Amino acid sequence: MASVSIVDISGADGRFPTRKPWWFGPAIVAIAVGATIGIVISEPARPPTLAEMVRESIEKFSRLTSYHKVGVATYPDPKNARGRRQITVDVERPGKTRIVWDDISGSTEFLQVDNRRYERQPPEGWFENAFRQPDPSGLASQRSPLGEPWAVADPSTMREVDQPRIDGLATHHIRYAATPTVLADTVFAAIGVDTHRAFKSGVNVQSTVEVWIRTVDMEVVRVRYALINEADEYRFEESYLFRDEPARTAIVAPATVTGRATLSPVMLVSAYLAATSGGNEVAALQVWHVSVAMSAEDRERRVAATHELASLRVGRYYATRATYVAVPGGPAVAEREARWAWMGVTAIDEAGAEHELSFMALVSDFPMLSSTSPGPGNTWTLYDVIRAGDCGVFVC
Repeated sequence: MASVSIVDISGADGRFPTRKPWWFGPAIVAIAVGATIGIVISEPARPPTLAEMVRESIEKFSRLTSYHKVGVATYPDPKNARGRRQITVDVERPGKTRIVWDDISGSTEFLQVDNRRYERQPPEGWFENAFRQPDPSGLASQRSPLGEPWAVADPSTMREVDQPRIDGLATHHIRYAATPTVLADTVFAAIGVDTHRAFKSGVNVQSTVEVWIRTVDMEVVRVRYALINEADEYRFEESYLFRDEPARTAIVAPATVTGRATLSPVMLVSAYLAATSGGNEVAALQVWHVSVAMSAEDRERRVAATHELASLRVGRYYATRATYVAVPGGPAVAEREARWAWMGVTAIDEAGAEHELSFMALVSDFPMLSSTSPGPGNTWTLYDVIRAGDCGVFVC
């Protein structure tokens, strides 16, 4: 092979040409190619898309063995300018949940341990509520495999708002759209906030979900849900405070469960809606006591209403407002002093539609009941259910 020489006309002192060895030229080419390759290899990886960030945060959340979150809901309240409710949730997977609701009316606690559910309103003791279906996340969503509504995301609507620091760590603040009825069902109804006014105002309802995902590990640290129109604004914001750590107070079944001689009005409604939400018309009708004095026309209306509610599977989520009355026209200060109770309920069916219902419960010695009614005078029995637009014995 002929030798290859490259001539440098400058030389060491710029006056004489200098010959380079034959391998000098190929070496220069190899170095140039290698440098180019090195540049390609060292290019930074493509940053994840917003949808990929949310997806990774969902995957990480699904692997948690426990978590703790605190949420605050604000909403229009007919009794106050703005209602406020705080919800604290501890979850240990699988099968253990503690929820505490705090609002202006007091505190309510829920425990779920190994598919058994307990409730209490301090200072009263715990009782077991066998009528509500187990709720694996504490605030379950039928539309989300995690039981967390933020996990239902629409990538086409995602945009990054900013990158704030939370507890000293950078986050991605991402906002995306949600279906209003989905938020009403899976978020607000699940925490007892009635949103039907927002949908009846005749103004389009805007709904959004916002998540804050920590940059360093792609963990969700904050979530905000909003339903907004020109008249009303409903917000619920949650913060996730620890993960994969033991609950600060152990989630165990109560050592003592208070016995009840009778179910409360709220428990009777809960039993009825648990049956209709499962499509079990027979079980729903069994909640009514057959000895209650009622006209044939009212019985037929009650049966027809139960048939419709069970067919539509109404009651998986609902919000209840209860008013107890000692005598017609006079409010009672406590359930034990009441003689009858009216409950207005907004319940959600399987398709996500809302149903306005009214329930009437009476104590067993109320004059409207027959002498064969069960139990002593403090025994509650469910008397009537009235759909919107219907007339009942007491309500029209």
